[in-house]
Amino acid sequence: EQWLRLEPANALAHYSAAVIYQGLNDLDRAESRYLRALGLGGLPPHLRYSARLNLGVVYHSKCDYDQCLHWSRLALEDKPDCAAATFNIASACLEKGDIAAAIRYCEKANALPPDFAKSKSTRLFALNLLQPYDAAMVYREHRRWGEEQQALHAASEPTRFAQAAEPTRRLRIGYVS
Repeated sequence: EQWLRLEPANALAHYSAAVIYQGLNDLDRAESRYLRALGLGGLPPHLRYSARLNLGVVYHSKCDYDQCLHWSRLALEDKPDCAAATFNIASACLEKGDIAAAIRYCEKANALPPDFAKSKSTRLFALNLLQPYDAAMVYREHRRWGEEQQALHAASEPTRFAQAAEPTRRLRIGYVS
């Protein structure tokens, strides 16, 4: 805030304050500072993109999905291959009930680096809401996703020990303190 008092027309100061407020989950102040930074102009392109993307996140958190869509689309104008902005749009579409658009944008986000697991699971969730409902297709997609997740986490699985399935076997229970 001191930097802002010293240089109230400094877009970078407003942007920096917005990032801090967003991190503190003070969404109203974050929104205000991002808007001021963008309104002043002069942010380098990567920070303008970041401010737009973050405004989309702020508005999503505030359940203002129309504004989330607006700012996320502007972020995509700056960086068309941004999986995060594409997912923000998908998530806002889902919240607004536009299931088909949510699935389309999740698929776009899934095709972009980095691998965006949340987008994949959101798409899977949205498929359950799509009308007309195609149970066989939803089942196939769930199986495919499960196999993908199993392959991703196979290396981190704990060692499995053979256990007899005999109902009369003696159980050994130990306590660790």
